[in-house]
Amino acid sequence: MSRGSLRYDVVVVGAGTTGAGAALQLAQRGMKVALVDAMPLERAGPSWTVLSPPRLFDQAGIDRPAGDELVSDNYRHLIEGPHPRFGRVVIDPCPAWAVDLPPLVRRLHAQAAAAGATLYSSARLTELRLSGDRPTGCTVHLQSPALNSSALHLRCDLLVDASGMAAAVRRRLPALHRHCPPPRPDELCHAAQFRFHVDDRKAAATWLEHTQQRAGDFLARNGTDGGFSTISVQLDPSLEHADVLTGTLASHPGSDAITMLERTLHELPWLGARGPGGSALIPVRRAYARLAVPGAALLGDAACQVFPSHGSGIGAGLVAGSLLASAVERAGEPGSPDVAALYQAAFHTGPGPTHAAHEAFRRSLETVSGNLGELMQLGLISMEHSRAAMDQTMPTFDLPSVVSTLRGAAHAPILGLRAAPLPLRMLLAHRMGRRRSCTNLRRQRRWARGLAWAVGAPADPS
Repeated sequence: MSRGSLRYDVVVVGAGTTGAGAALQLAQRGMKVALVDAMPLERAGPSWTVLSPPRLFDQAGIDRPAGDELVSDNYRHLIEGPHPRFGRVVIDPCPAWAVDLPPLVRRLHAQAAAAGATLYSSARLTELRLSGDRPTGCTVHLQSPALNSSALHLRCDLLVDASGMAAAVRRRLPALHRHCPPPRPDELCHAAQFRFHVDDRKAAATWLEHTQQRAGDFLARNGTDGGFSTISVQLDPSLEHADVLTGTLASHPGSDAITMLERTLHELPWLGARGPGGSALIPVRRAYARLAVPGAALLGDAACQVFPSHGSGIGAGLVAGSLLASAVERAGEPGSPDVAALYQAAFHTGPGPTHAAHEAFRRSLETVSGNLGELMQLGLISMEHSRAAMDQTMPTFDLPSVVSTLRGAAHAPILGLRAAPLPLRMLLAHRMGRRRSCTNLRRQRRWARGLAWAVGAPADPS
């Protein structure tokens, strides 16, 4: 059954935080926008709590989380190695807010609709419409009990892929697929996050005392299952529930986020019934060099616009959506080559270099993963670096921090020599990232290969 075709300036595929934010920004700039998602809209996007700096909402032009969206905006983030004996780094207060995604997504949907965007629920993309290599629209199937299934053809100037790891547009569009390969296992984090009811408040209070923390603190024990892995617990001040997050690289043998979660529940028997949450694969690599082509653009996880140190992509996705909307506004024609060039340049000279630097740090950390606790104990992973990671900024490599690093290295020369390249790689990747050229394809390929070398990763196909 077909319902014909409709014409839009922009069609955004994926109605999670990134897609909804982009639809809002584009509609506010006068674009005729369609926002579609394969899931019912009330289930679009992740159903968990994330940490994101509020300044990224400001940068994106999106109202900061408030009310039921805001879990916590004033808490301590305690970071430990795989065993408490190595000590801990305390970030007080943490610059990232804890944000509940479902109410945030609902708010963005409502604001996008109020700005004039048309929202399609349970609309699964099944086909791209192409003119040569350039997309001219797509076909979606609307799943409805009344209609059973109805095909709808959406014609547009710009098709935006905000569908996350599904990459609904990217994998179907040769002009992007050949330059943007699916992330490899060592570029993917398997994460799980759920809220649990606290069955025994007295036992929970005893655990807080034993771990020397306060209710509301976010305790992250890192390196438990390899260099890039974490088990994090946050008890709410009322001791009624706790959020538990686990994550590790998909390439780590014999470990995944669900296994880590089950182990954590066994160690914390005072946790009871499981509540909202979920699990997913998240890219933890730098963004693709090719973020757009005439007629199509990538956003969020589909573009690998996720902060590589800890896998948070909400703020970066909102900022990217704002940069794309600004590029469309400047160019005037949504699907023009100018939009692709302006958007790529804005991201790769804005958040891009910092993301690349933190990917370099993450990859270097894997080489000393068995010594993460010692690195923290010696001060080679400092509070300043940890705060910068939570704030999604570059750490300060000033004289005092260099002296502190040298002192730590002097107590363990072999480990110090292995860890010494970490800040150098970050600085090199950041500098390489800022040397971006978007107007010349040959220079773009050379830049992308140089950046891959700087972060210590294989280059994407050019």
